[in-house]
Amino acid sequence: MDRAALRDLLESLDDGNFDMSLTGYDAESLEDFMTPEQPPEPGAGGGAESFQLVIDFESQFDQREALERLRAEGFNVSILDF
Repeated sequence: MDRAALRDLLESLDDGNFDMSLTGYDAESLEDFMTPEQPPEPGAGGGAESFQLVIDFESQFDQREALERLRAEGFNVSILDF
């Protein structure tokens, strides 16, 4: 689910002229969707610390190969497009 797109749609409907109960969501769910998600504060509870690394590759093949190797070793790896 694209929460940002849903939030935009709900905000456009919430102009005072639309019965928001017709969306099928209860008031608490609507509040959750319409409140932007905040990233956790660094070092603020919620589990183990997280460290990140950005690597530039010469090719997509090299990127994919490294991604697969790191995942096989148990790392949580994501591809970022800049």
